[in-house]
Amino acid sequence: MNRSLIACTILVLGVAACAKSEDPPAPGDSAQAKPAQSQPAPPVAAAVEARPETPPPPSYPPNAGKLVQVMQAGGYTYGEVEGPNGNRIWIAGGHIDAAPGDLVQWGQFAVMHNFTAKSINRSFENILFVNSWGKLDGPKAQVAAHGAPPGGHPPMGQPMAAAPAAGGNSGVVKSTTTAGGYTYLEVEHDGQTTWIAAPETAVKEGDTVSWSGGMTMRNFTAKSLDRTFEQIVFAGGVSVQ
Repeated sequence: MNRSLIACTILVLGVAACAKSEDPPAPGDSAQAKPAQSQPAPPVAAAVEARPETPPPPSYPPNAGKLVQVMQAGGYTYGEVEGPNGNRIWIAGGHIDAAPGDLVQWGQFAVMHNFTAKSINRSFENILFVNSWGKLDGPKAQVAAHGAPPGGHPPMGQPMAAAPAAGGNSGVVKSTTTAGGYTYLEVEHDGQTTWIAAPETAVKEGDTVSWSGGMTMRNFTAKSLDRTFEQIVFAGGVSVQ
């Protein structure tokens, strides 16, 4: 009887010990340490280095820009000018005292293509011939540049006229011819005849044309035509009405 009681007691104690050994480990038990929780990633904005803002382009008044390089020859000034959009153009005008970095402004102009300036032994794909220019907010040189479209230039003492072309800037074409990339038009307006030279344009006798601005040149010889014009207006373009 005593043996049975002892056996039951041992069995109960053994079951209790087994149950205790299967309990989860206490917090801090090194044998069953919980994995460390991952830290949240920093915001993307904090990881990206701040970039400086692109400065806005410079603001210039019309027909103005910054001189990049300057050449003086024969009493005239040739300058490469950079506009607010970063584009560059060569300008030829009366002599001005200016240096790279100066801001300049010019008046009316005519665009010449494939022009060779013999005084500086250089050819320009495109160049503006201006009737006046100078430093921004300063005096403007009124003596126009020498030179002319491809094929010739006015002789010494007979430069491009400083004043823009006058008249109604429209008329009927009496004759037309094209040479050297330019169209030469004989235009009649109010009983007067005016010769116009403009970049090559499709136009015929009898058409009514108009042009804006323009520069008057006197005693101009167009070698491509083997002809001298007592007076001719070089316009940036003509349009057929």
